[in-house]
Amino acid sequence: MKKEKVFGLIILGIIIFLTFVNNLFAYQEISLNGTWEYIVSKQETPPVDITTGWQETYVPLLLKAAGGQDVWYKKRFSLPEDFLDKTIKLHFDAVGCFATVYLNGTKAGEHEGACEFFDMDITKYIDKKNELFVRVQGYSACKESKEPRLKAGH
Repeated sequence: MKKEKVFGLIILGIIIFLTFVNNLFAYQEISLNGTWEYIVSKQETPPVDITTGWQETYVPLLLKAAGGQDVWYKKRFSLPEDFLDKTIKLHFDAVGCFATVYLNGTKAGEHEGACEFFDMDITKYIDKKNELFVRVQGYSACKESKEPRLKAGH
C-alpha cells in the first residue's frame, strides 16, 4: 500500500511520561517517536497473528488512507529497570479520530477526539520489554462530527 492511499489518520509525537511518586511534578520522558510499523486492517484486536504486510513509517506522521480503513500501529520498546516502580503515562500529542491502545496484549484504554492531546495511565500494563499497539479509526468512528485538522506539536 502506498502512503498516499492512507486517509485521515494522525499520530503526532508519542511520548511516555514517567511521573515520580513524590508528586513534585518532576518527570522523565522517553520518546517513542521514530520508526513504527503499521498495517491497514479491520481486525478489532491487535493483529499479532499478522506477520507479513507490515510497513515502516516514522512518527510523528500524517498518513492518508482510502476507504475508511482502520490502521494499526506497532512499536516495541524497553523500559529501564529503575522506571518500573514509577507511575507511567503514555502521552499522545494527537490521534485522529478514535484511538484504542493495547500494551502487552491488554487493552489499556481508548480516546476519541481528533487532534487533541491525551494521557493514559499505563502503569499496570508496563513491563521491562513492551509491545504497544494503537488502532486508529477514521472520522466515521467519532460520535460527534469534527472537521479534520492538523495539529503541529506543542
